Amino acid sequence: KHPHILHVNCFVHSLQLIVKDICVHETIKSLLHHGKKIVNFFHKCVIPAAILKETQIKILNHTVMLKRSVPTRWSADFLMIESLIQNQTCLRVIFLVYSSLSTYKFNFIRFCLLKIQAFKFSTIKLHSLPIFVQ
Repeated sequence: KHPHILHVNCFVHSLQLIVKDICVHETIKSLLHHGKKIVNFFHKCVIPAAILKETQIKILNHTVMLKRSVPTRWSADFLMIESLIQNQTCLRVIFLVYSSLSTYKFNFIRFCLLKIQAFKFSTIKLHSLPIFVQ
């Protein structure tokens, strides 16, 4: 109807659908599930949350919030994974023996984060562009 208008929002939505399809892959789904369990544990339990905060201050000299995932936006999954990576050292100190926080799992989380990072930045950048009319 309006060929002179560039529909950037449609492109951004397409990117979001691609990443959503990636997130239903069993390996990624399992990763997100474990990440959500860890984040929810610290959000729901006061004592572990205080221990995490204290550990962050000792190791990082500042606090880094663990971000929750929300079902409406894949970028929330990205931010959750990113916050887990930022807290990797502190979480390892707290869960020294916790097997699901192995080096392999953190390396896999970091690998996934790097793969979807381009989608996150593209979505943010494109979503903020104005619609061009020639």
